[in-house]
Amino acid sequence: MLVVAALGRELAALRREAHPQVALLETGEGPTNAERVLRSWLDAETPRALLGIGFAGALSSSLDVGDLVVARECRTSTGDSVATTPILLEAAKRIQADGLAVRFGVTLTVDQVVCQAEGSDDSH
Repeated sequence: MLVVAALGRELAALRREAHPQVALLETGEGPTNAERVLRSWLDAETPRALLGIGFAGALSSSLDVGDLVVARECRTSTGDSVATTPILLEAAKRIQADGLAVRFGVTLTVDQVVCQAEGSDDSH
């Protein structure tokens, strides 16, 4: 399995709990970086599954630290859309049964930061 995130700090907790069957990939911010780095990795490797993670949900007061947000569908600012495969949705539902707070919904990915939580600082 490949776990992808824009920032190293989004992967930090996973790095502490390394697993030999899970590869971690930091792509850098933005779709251009993500596409370039991911394509390069996929040219050399073939993961059984790919999981994209990040902190964006931190801007929602309905989410707590550690909640898992699972996209049934991911939309872009250009109107494109990608649905999650049913087998991955079923796996996420099993995780929910283990007591982890799991939220399902539609996500949106954009090319730039659209808002910040009050008092946050994006300098780090």
